[in-house]
Amino acid sequence: MEAHAVLLALLAAWATSGKAEATNVRRDLYTVEMGMFKDFMVTFNKSYGSHNELQQRFQIFQQNLEEARRLQVLDQGTAEYGVTQFSDLTEEEFLGLRRLPKTMPAQTVPVALNKSRSQRKHCDWRKLGVASTIKEQGQCASCWAFSAASNIEYLWGISGAPRTVSVQELIDCDSCTNRDGCKGGWVWDAFMTVLQQGGLSSEEEYPYKGKKGHCQRRKGSPVAWIHDFVMVEKDEKKMAEYVSSKGPITVTINIKALKAYKNGIIKLEKKECDPMHVDHSVLLVGYGVLKIKKKQQRYWILQNSWGKTFGEEGYFRLYRGTNMCGITKYPVTAILTHSKNVRCPS
Repeated sequence: MEAHAVLLALLAAWATSGKAEATNVRRDLYTVEMGMFKDFMVTFNKSYGSHNELQQRFQIFQQNLEEARRLQVLDQGTAEYGVTQFSDLTEEEFLGLRRLPKTMPAQTVPVALNKSRSQRKHCDWRKLGVASTIKEQGQCASCWAFSAASNIEYLWGISGAPRTVSVQELIDCDSCTNRDGCKGGWVWDAFMTVLQQGGLSSEEEYPYKGKKGHCQRRKGSPVAWIHDFVMVEKDEKKMAEYVSSKGPITVTINIKALKAYKNGIIKLEKKECDPMHVDHSVLLVGYGVLKIKKKQQRYWILQNSWGKTFGEEGYFRLYRGTNMCGITKYPVTAILTHSKNVRCPS
């Protein structure tokens, strides 16, 4: 019986036990959780500077386990929550490393446009063989740059000329704001930077450092560029039409449900993943429908920038049709005028 199942059995026993028996159950519960914490440290190569810090992180780990159990009860999809690489972080630490700026510039959102064609029932651009590689942003809040770079890489791949572009160049050379790119940014700032400087260098020539550095715009010749960028209509049906006919788009969502996410389709009430509060940018690479006991679960497929150990080998799924976690708030994409007319694989 795996540790998580043992933990649930002990919690059930604790809830129904008498006072004397509860003490024994609580001790067993502590033992199981400590064992899970030790496994977590080995799996994610965690170490701490002192015994006191280790104890503090274990307490945080226990709190995150409780939150994962709570989400598991509330989720109406197929998502599984549990121990992840973030299980020793407080909510403040987790959000501080990954969220976007608190304020959104009022005049920088591009005008909405919809040039979509017909929508297909299933669409997964990864199956075309041009998927942007899963990357790890580390301790830098650069999701805005990663999701923009991956957007550009996919569009070039769909056009028949795969490219791998420099995320670091976007962070170093952001020409739209004066902020540190490792403290957050907006996707359209990244696209505007690409337009203003005439393209991006390759990842090989301008590798990722995970911190802001001096802009080296001429470090390498541009290997990819864009002709424009556009905000897709804020409607999930229209978004699906655009994705199926044009390619992946970048979206910005509420990050809350991802901390304990392991796999499956996330479907939570709005109070658990507020659609009005978005703070993390990811790439929407497709969508589908899953049949469960004669019921259909429609979902989005999204690519994250937290490495392959996150979620479903770097990807996750959100329920489609209810603006889950605010996915319709800022759907934006780069445009290549030389893109081929390629059908999205199902």
